[in-house]
Amino acid sequence: MPYELDSVESYILDVRTILLDKTPPYRYSDNSLLVAFNTAMLEARRLRPDMFVYKFGDRRACADRVSASAADRLRNGCACHAA
Repeated sequence: MPYELDSVESYILDVRTILLDKTPPYRYSDNSLLVAFNTAMLEARRLRPDMFVYKFGDRRACADRVSASAADRLRNGCACHAA
C-alpha cells in the first residue's frame, strides 16, 4: 500500500507510528516533531541541494504548522525562515 505523504501532517502521523506514539497524551509534542522535521529538511538541503531546486526562485522547504500541505507552503512561501 503506497503512502500518501503529501503534507506535514501526514509525515507527523507516520513518525508517530514509527515512534509508537499514537495514543494521547503523546510523548512528543507536535512542536517538537515539527522542529525535528524542519531540522531534517535543512540537513537534507545541505547534503543534497539538487533535491530542492524550484522553478521560481530559491524557496526553502519547511513548515510552520503541522497541518500545512506542501502546496500551501510553496504557494504562500515559508514563514518559519522569515527574518
